[in-house]
Amino acid sequence: MVKHSRWLIQDADQSEQILERMQTHFLPDLICHEQDTLTFYDDFEWRLWRKDFLLASNIRGQIILTEGNDSQTFDNEVSPSFARSFRNQNLSDRLWQVSDIRRLLPMAEVETSVREYALRNFEDEKKVCKLVITRSGYADMWELTSMRGYDKDYREALSCILEAEPENPERHLYRLSLELLDIKPGKYKSKPKTKVPPEMASADACSKMVRKMWKNVRINEDGIIQDLDTEFLHQYRVALRRMRALFAQMKNYIGPEQSLWFKDALGDLARETNRLRDLDVYLEDRDYYFGLVPEKLQPGLEELFQHFTRERNREQKRVAAYLQNTPYLNKVSAIEETLKSCPSEPGEKGHLPIAEVAAQRIRKRYKQIAKDAALIHDQTPDDDVHEIRLDCKKLRYLLEFFGPVLDKERVRPVMQALKKLQDNLGRFNDYSVQRESLEHYLENHKTSEEIQKAVHALSGVLFMKQQKEREQVCGQLEDFLADDVRQLIKQLTQPTSMAQSSKGSPA
Repeated sequence: MVKHSRWLIQDADQSEQILERMQTHFLPDLICHEQDTLTFYDDFEWRLWRKDFLLASNIRGQIILTEGNDSQTFDNEVSPSFARSFRNQNLSDRLWQVSDIRRLLPMAEVETSVREYALRNFEDEKKVCKLVITRSGYADMWELTSMRGYDKDYREALSCILEAEPENPERHLYRLSLELLDIKPGKYKSKPKTKVPPEMASADACSKMVRKMWKNVRINEDGIIQDLDTEFLHQYRVALRRMRALFAQMKNYIGPEQSLWFKDALGDLARETNRLRDLDVYLEDRDYYFGLVPEKLQPGLEELFQHFTRERNREQKRVAAYLQNTPYLNKVSAIEETLKSCPSEPGEKGHLPIAEVAAQRIRKRYKQIAKDAALIHDQTPDDDVHEIRLDCKKLRYLLEFFGPVLDKERVRPVMQALKKLQDNLGRFNDYSVQRESLEHYLENHKTSEEIQKAVHALSGVLFMKQQKEREQVCGQLEDFLADDVRQLIKQLTQPTSMAQSSKGSPA
């Protein structure tokens, strides 16, 4: 059985003393000694770091991936850009599970020195252990590995190390080295939570929330301009959409006139990016669409996606220029100035505690869904189903915005139940929108016969998928309006729940 151990030696001189001590027991044969500069990468949201991964590259085309205390080296690799860009499938898959479509960006460099020794015995100079010493600015990491059949020699070598009373590292040397450089994740979150006391006036609480959301709008602009990855645009739009939703649902508390102004101003910003986002979604789902049509029609689909790619490149340049032009910057300045005075004229109920208002709004929205759902049946027009979808989206926003003000633990099961319904309604809507978008493209572009055949075939498949989702709507609504979910809503919005939240909130 192969044995392995890892230790940290803080003092470089002490490392050399241990090596000298080992020379009385073994013949240390230096196999290689390499100086290296490791460049560490992560995505904009630090997803790798948060999942205890580290990704590094060096000038020799190697990629080093650490997971917890374990590390693996991949040779002959490309410089990091996206998870799917790596040659090694295992490496690509592991990174894809964490970083998905986000671009990998350089975050730090660490100078290292790696010495690998074969520890040989005196009798016949057989290799009995492998010793690797990695030196960084933080410490020396000693890794000792036994050769099969030489357990006694391994224990002897290990005793030489243990005499120095080394640290047993809880984290990998590279992570400790980065922490020494004060490298740490940013605070950015795609859906930021804002701490507000339950007793805070609802108008003031909403104002505090939207100001935090606005930061996400601005922080994503540079990534869109540089076209680093498509998620920057997506999260830019999510932030705008969440702000508009809050102003729309809380207008009577923030103030109707100012809420309408914000809703229109934010809508203007989002509208300029609609087509670019549509094209991003098509191109990200390219393989999925190809899997929906027969192979003989795929050349037409390939031609269509070539058109989409060219249009996407033009549209990205247009949006990047738009985000840097004077009219856009003037709109941004106007929004930021108005945010400073928000709420300028709170509604009559704007003084009410946010917890009380949140509970009332959530109850009302759930009752509205129940009322509309009672009219839904298998023959209900699609437009009415879309209205239910919008009601569910409004409820989700309310739960996301105000759930923490009420009771986070009670929000979670409600969100889980709502997600099942929303997934069904979302797919139903997506298939409808995709069909309309494809038909609109044919109507407004001169296309080949191959493209037209492929689009009609794809549209037919999407229609069948839409109908399949439509068949599940009544059952999903019934589940969401069942007694257990009603009880969860009641518990979440009852006064005792708000009182418990108040006890745990910051003063």
